[in-house]
Amino acid sequence: MDRLLKLRAVCRYLSCSRADVRAWRESGQFPAPVVLPGGKERWRVSDLNDWIARCGLSLGGLRLAATTVPVVAQEEDAAVDLSALSELSREFLQALYEGGGEDGWMSGPSIAKGISDVVDHTSGSFKRSSAELRLHNPPLIETDRARGYRLTLAARGAIESGTTLAPRWPHAGTTGEDDETP
Repeated sequence: MDRLLKLRAVCRYLSCSRADVRAWRESGQFPAPVVLPGGKERWRVSDLNDWIARCGLSLGGLRLAATTVPVVAQEEDAAVDLSALSELSREFLQALYEGGGEDGWMSGPSIAKGISDVVDHTSGSFKRSSAELRLHNPPLIETDRARGYRLTLAARGAIESGTTLAPRWPHAGTTGEDDETP
């Protein structure tokens, strides 16, 4: 019989937080728990190990929560629709695409500055956009506490296939309208 783990034990097993498990469950990528009488949830160790293998991760010294949000491999030809994203999320992707360094990672303040001088990386709207992109199916960004954010292959493919992201936001000191007078 397969060993069953409580949420606390799952977090210890994966070296992650409860919030990480909740986010992965909401994205539909985390294994479903076994529901015991009384509504108690437990996870099979074999299901967790299968999930880790699908994500291309290993437990040997890897701290999942401190690296990237695990992404289950998607089919290469899966179409990604960016039009349903909020305008700020599309701007977030555009800033990452245009400004990602050699390794593709970019800090939150750098992304905010790439969007507009008036966007703050600590604002609720910036955080909601980050969550929207991270929890999108398939995920469009990866996060790392030390390195920041970077595009996933799915997002990069959608952008490079000609998907229109969003018009650039007006920067501080401009109205965003043509300066020409009629």
